[in-house]
Amino acid sequence: MKISVIKGARKPFKIKTVIFQKIGRVILWTLIIFLFLRGVGTLFVNSETGEAQRLINQFIEDKGYKERVELEATAFAEGFAMEYFTYERGGDYEERLLKYLPSSISIGNPGYGKIKALSARGYGLEWYSNTQINVSVAVRVLYDIQTQENNETRTQQREEEIFIMVPVMELEGKYIVEDHPGILPAPSKAEVSTAFFSGAGPDAATVNEVKEVLESFFKTYYSGTPGEISYYMYENKRIKGLEKRYSFNRLDSVRVFDTGTQEDYLVISELTISDSISGISYKQGYHIQLTKVNNRYYIKEFNVRTVNIKNGSVK
Repeated sequence: MKISVIKGARKPFKIKTVIFQKIGRVILWTLIIFLFLRGVGTLFVNSETGEAQRLINQFIEDKGYKERVELEATAFAEGFAMEYFTYERGGDYEERLLKYLPSSISIGNPGYGKIKALSARGYGLEWYSNTQINVSVAVRVLYDIQTQENNETRTQQREEEIFIMVPVMELEGKYIVEDHPGILPAPSKAEVSTAFFSGAGPDAATVNEVKEVLESFFKTYYSGTPGEISYYMYENKRIKGLEKRYSFNRLDSVRVFDTGTQEDYLVISELTISDSISGISYKQGYHIQLTKVNNRYYIKEFNVRTVNIKNGSVK
């Protein structure tokens, strides 16, 4: 009887101990598994981050390489075009071109005539392969044209613009024109519709005030220093003007538009300036963001275009 009492007293204690041990093991293994999975996940994240960084670095390197090759290939094609369109019978035409072309290409005899390339500018390119680039070049050429008149030979000069595609190859930082260039048609200009800005404007007194401010500003912009120009700029922003290289002639037109606030205006202005060297006049067109602070007008920004203005609001 005594023994059974003792066993009865120990039995509940033993059962509770086993339960707590099992719960502890579950918690322990759960924690171990969690830490393991988290560590593995971290490894995967780090691996993916490293791969992403490697791809970014490779992209930057490839982008820098392509930009350098495009710049150098364009300059190489421009130099070739200058030599290609400069010719006079008996000159060193073939020798000059062989600096750009492979020896396997036959230049042939261009015949009689005299031409001179005045300028060359690349205006487009396309990658044909990883090492081949087609560069489009516009060349301004001066022709000497000989005519017979009353048994006399007369020479007339004429300028033309020629467009060519130059097949350039790059190998380890060196370039070659790998074949004859192809003559291209002149590029067509874009056909666009013109949208004129419209809207309500302020009263006549405000328009007259704006005209006076702009006339004074443009006079200073074309002849003054950055310090003098900053007097008209919002928050005294300093910009460089034309410093008498061109002179302001007159303000041709000023259109002032409200922007939804009493202080800010959009101004579309046209003016005439003159080249101080040649005396030739040129039309200019600007849209101007104007603001009024303490009864004074300041220019927040001015930019080219009097049509197709993307946003009439003052920033």
